[in-house]
Amino acid sequence: MRNRQSIRIGALIVGTLALGTIAFLPSRADGDQPADAAKQGWLTFLEVLAGDQTKFQLAVRQLEQAAATVPTDTHNLFTLGRAYFYDAIAHNNLSSAGKAERTFARILELNPKN
Repeated sequence: MRNRQSIRIGALIVGTLALGTIAFLPSRADGDQPADAAKQGWLTFLEVLAGDQTKFQLAVRQLEQAAATVPTDTHNLFTLGRAYFYDAIAHNNLSSAGKAERTFARILELNPKN
């Protein structure tokens, strides 16, 4: 019984992440390299949410590289935070929970109205 409840909660969380991420497609100008890197990371993360777990590390790497290039891009930071949160929940990775928290805090520093 407890296992079914855990599966339902996990499915609910993953579904929420997927729905929120799909609704969060940032609009950006074509040809903007940092924006393209962030978009590629976002698209790779969508593949992870669709079930391709083999691309998780690639998605995080792409999102982290985009964040290093443009550390004030709140759209990318939001997706990166979601990826960290996903890792914490789906893979029970507690260090990713801390990273997610710090990333979301950074977004609030950059844009308190977010």
